[in-house]
Amino acid sequence: SSDDRPPPRPSKPSAPRASAAVPAKPAPRTTGAQPIGDTVSAAYQDLLQEIVEKKKKSALIRKLPPKRKKGPIVRAILAVILPPIAAALWIFNPFEPGAPPPPRIPDDAATWRAALIDAAQTIREWRDSAGGFPIDLASADIPLTGVTFDVTGPEQFRLQTFTSEGIVTVWMDDTTLGVGTPPAPVAPVPPAGTVPP
Repeated sequence: SSDDRPPPRPSKPSAPRASAAVPAKPAPRTTGAQPIGDTVSAAYQDLLQEIVEKKKKSALIRKLPPKRKKGPIVRAILAVILPPIAAALWIFNPFEPGAPPPPRIPDDAATWRAALIDAAQTIREWRDSAGGFPIDLASADIPLTGVTFDVTGPEQFRLQTFTSEGIVTVWMDDTTLGVGTPPAPVAPVPPAGTVPP
């Protein structure tokens, strides 16, 4: 009978309609290109992979021993070494040209005679200011080479050099200046009535 039949099954609910707020999923293109959802997920995966690689690199860099900074050590060494070098250069000045060479006097007696007379006057001035004769010509700032300087008494000295024209000699006895051989010392005359020894 009709009462013995089971009640009819309820019908399936219909699919929800797409609203304006939720866009419907577009149908995949048949041109062979990837769907938009796949490209977004692929880009997201690439971004995640890049972040992971950067983290690995930074972890490796942290594991490396730190590089020693050379700047402070080099500055400290230079601070110790440079001042003495600068002081030595300032004191000794190796780049300064040396003293000029002594003047070269022509090899004639008249020129040498004039040079020795000038040197004798310089030695006399030096003796008056220093109270004694210099040890050598260089001590009196006389740049003549090949000249001998001999002190022959408490107030006497002689300058001598050799030229192609012969020996040139200039002597000085107290304030007396002479050229050539100095005069022989005169023996003192004994007073009258004494017998010489």
